[in-house]
Amino acid sequence: MKFFIVDVFTERPYKRKQLAVCIPEKEVDTERMQKIAKEINFSETTFSRFLIKYHSL
Repeated sequence: MKFFIVDVFTERPYKRKQLAVCIPEKEVDTERMQKIAKEINFSETTFSRFLIKYHSL
């Protein structure tokens, strides 16, 4: 699974809140998403569902 760490609410890197953006290659169930978010340990972790369905566009 690809994922990105994004600095949010700032114009300078490493100065504010971090957000994890996960882009799974296949459907991920809620339990697994929660385990991944816990492992990343950020206050916010997102999972893209749109790209799962339409990644070949």
